[in-house]
Amino acid sequence: LLTKGSDIWNILNDQSVTQQLRIFVLISADLAHTHNANVMPYGYCACAEVYDEAIGDWIQSMNENYLLHKASQQQSIGAMSCGYTGFVLLQGMFDASLKQYSKQNMNDVWSSQLLANYHPTYYGMAVGNFTNKLEYNKGSFIK
Repeated sequence: LLTKGSDIWNILNDQSVTQQLRIFVLISADLAHTHNANVMPYGYCACAEVYDEAIGDWIQSMNENYLLHKASQQQSIGAMSCGYTGFVLLQGMFDASLKQYSKQNMNDVWSSQLLANYHPTYYGMAVGNFTNKLEYNKGSFIK
């Protein structure tokens, strides 16, 4: 999925494809579906809260370890997040952007903001915003 995310970045970043269009990427941010024991077929898993927190930490810090290790472990235990694959694709896009800009630090290219991370029912949802600082400052940006 990281490789596919990189492929997506390369297409979206190709001006022969996108021309002068501004690009907005939307990823479903469904979190763990196992917050409530009374909802079948999901049921309850203590891993749900840990998973949701790890995704929130990833969004805030852009540190891939929260996503690829901590959240991944909770997903394998039983968090049942259908948004996880989209997050990994997005991480692949971020990784490819670092190569393009010859940067080592994610925060040199991107700013991130966690706007919401809640589970009012059996599943959690997050809202985050990632902005490409290098393109945004030019007036033409990939967001």
